[in-house]
Amino acid sequence: MNDPIATLVFQAGRGEVDTVLVDGRVLKHRGEPLGIDLDRARTLAENSRDHLRTAIGGSPDHREVTSKGKAFWLEAR
Repeated sequence: MNDPIATLVFQAGRGEVDTVLVDGRVLKHRGEPLGIDLDRARTLAENSRDHLRTAIGGSPDHREVTSKGKAFWLEAR
């Protein structure tokens, strides 16, 4: 172990992070995110995913699966 601090930082998972401060604001405390609208974040991520799927010629209601170099679409569950 040449750099014990770097080893600790890079080997820790998000479960080991108790508190996160960014620009003086507490964003995570006691392991829980603060001030984040998770439903809105999920909706934005899903909308982005659907846009990208449509942009590459797929349907937003399907997901691409690659098997042996061939891509095909499966119904989303």
